[in-house]
Amino acid sequence: MNKMLNNLKSFAKIYLLVIFIFFVFRVLLFILNTDKVITDEIFDIIRAFIMGVRYDMVISGYILLLPFLVISIITFFTSVTPFFKRILFYYVFILFTYTFLICTIDIPYFIQFSSRFSVTALAWADSSLFIIKMILQEPVHFLYMLFFVLVAFLFRKSLIKIFKDEHDFQKTHNIYLHFFISILSLTGFIVSRWSINGHHVCHGGYDQCDVYPYLRKDFGKGLRRFIDWFDWFSVEAWTFEHNKFHHFYLNENADPDLVENIYDKTLIHFTFSQRTMMFLVSMITWRWAYYASNTLATYHLLLTTNSESHSTIMIHHLFYVEGLPLEFLKLVLPYFTYMFLFIPSVFGWFLGSPYFYNALYNLILTEVFANIYSFLIITTNHCGYDLYRFNKSDLSENGRIYRAALGTVNYPFGNDMIDFFHGYLNYQIEHHMFPDLSCLEYQRLAPFVEEICKKYEVQYVKENIFIRLYYTYRIYVGLDRMKVYD
Repeated sequence: MNKMLNNLKSFAKIYLLVIFIFFVFRVLLFILNTDKVITDEIFDIIRAFIMGVRYDMVISGYILLLPFLVISIITFFTSVTPFFKRILFYYVFILFTYTFLICTIDIPYFIQFSSRFSVTALAWADSSLFIIKMILQEPVHFLYMLFFVLVAFLFRKSLIKIFKDEHDFQKTHNIYLHFFISILSLTGFIVSRWSINGHHVCHGGYDQCDVYPYLRKDFGKGLRRFIDWFDWFSVEAWTFEHNKFHHFYLNENADPDLVENIYDKTLIHFTFSQRTMMFLVSMITWRWAYYASNTLATYHLLLTTNSESHSTIMIHHLFYVEGLPLEFLKLVLPYFTYMFLFIPSVFGWFLGSPYFYNALYNLILTEVFANIYSFLIITTNHCGYDLYRFNKSDLSENGRIYRAALGTVNYPFGNDMIDFFHGYLNYQIEHHMFPDLSCLEYQRLAPFVEEICKKYEVQYVKENIFIRLYYTYRIYVGLDRMKVYD
């Protein structure tokens, strides 16, 4: 009976694994073809995904049914030999890898022909030279091939672990669980140090603290960068770019964080699928590829020209300004050396070379997670078809408060746990109205601001962060435009 239960557990794990992989393909297909979506209703899109998952569950069940019945019958009478396990392994691996290949081909096929890949497409199979030329002429096809190879590799690694005996699996499971917990903990530390600590301290939110004031005039300056807020960018440059340009010129052309400008000035010349790829790449490289370069360029402009004219700068723009590539390297190299060379070397020196690589993998994944997390809670604050951008400046206090409501979105709020996981950036309307308050003061102030806006019929947007991410994506790739306030 125990052997039967173990077989059931193993096939359940395989079943859930392949359903997840199919879901990833569906999400990728949807993201790369958002311009072809005929509805803006989020619930229609969710229903479509549910129908797709149901289809994937049926197909996966058909593929796994035969090996499950065979191994169950054999287990009932005798034990399964390693040779037979290997046959089952390759049966599952080859069939599902073939389906993953079809899913991969389906993505560029749909982009090109607006229909799903089917048997009719195999009519081209007689002309293999034509197919090879078509693939090689479009460089983006290499990215799809690379993605397929990565999926097949990870699927094989996962299958090997599942087909091992339960003791080995449990041991591996514990290792990966600890690995995952450490990555999430480090990600939380890096992002909260920025969004909760550095962000509010640099605005002066804790200058009046009675017990131990965090003074913005000293925070992160000079060598204190390595103590207070050690990241890819310098605190002085971030403070100038964020406090001066972003807050004073919110959602204007001079706002360096206006997402719509990225499309207008850079991505408009790209194809839709390339813009989507850029969006995904931006998410996983955002802190150094966008924020470090943007803050450095803004600060450099002030120091060298004493000019305050500015627009959004991305990393490739640095190479058009003399001296900036070298300054960028000086800025990011200390953090890179500390995170990806020094810390792993300490583990390797004292505990052995395997710990060097474990620490390195851990920190690389932490960097990716931290970029995605910070992108999610920061970039989506001022972006969406329902928010305003402004053609003219209004630096008066009343104008700033009014524009904060029109050009900003809040996420759900109300208790410490929700607020912490949003980095206390779920109070951005209140923050842009009164930028020098503490996190606790925003938590207390927000219900009153929301009530006043409703009373006087002033726009006050509060919405789930993942819905806002979807709206941000649509602005980023040019599917939507923000409202214009003249």
